[in-house]
Amino acid sequence: MPGLQQYLNNVALATISQSTTDLTLTSVSIYNVPGTMATIGDNLFIINKQSGRQYQITLSSDLNEKTNTCSFLSTTFDTTFPEGSIIIHKKATTFDRTNFNIEYINFSSQAAASQYWITFSSSGISNHTWNTTTTDAGVTVDSSQITSISTAIQSVGIVCALCVYLNRF
Repeated sequence: MPGLQQYLNNVALATISQSTTDLTLTSVSIYNVPGTMATIGDNLFIINKQSGRQYQITLSSDLNEKTNTCSFLSTTFDTTFPEGSIIIHKKATTFDRTNFNIEYINFSSQAAASQYWITFSSSGISNHTWNTTTTDAGVTVDSSQITSISTAIQSVGIVCALCVYLNRF
């Protein structure tokens, strides 16, 4: 069963590659990251590997593959950071669309041919019974809503239109 360390590995944006020696810092050395992990102005946390305490920082430059440094506004800490400490997003912004791309999944079914959103009838999405037709037809991210779903269907699980973005247009 995965533990806390595996969870932290999954959410870490970067890992500190060299222990710090000063208490007032404007940057830390990090291991290479695969792309733009956070952008200038983002509020992140450094989690101290030894104590487990978190310390907030505000980036002064993008955290990306072009540098092995995480630069932030001058901050005075009450401890140094050992190699292996991690940098993460604040929970509230972890899945903010500002920082992450929307991924579209192509989905082919009779439901995709309808002008309205269609969802499952019962027992979750694994039964492939997509026969509840809504009267909702919106396709605009962040503003379209599905409002004609019964409470019974809502309680079964997440509506198909919200978990699988149908390739309808």
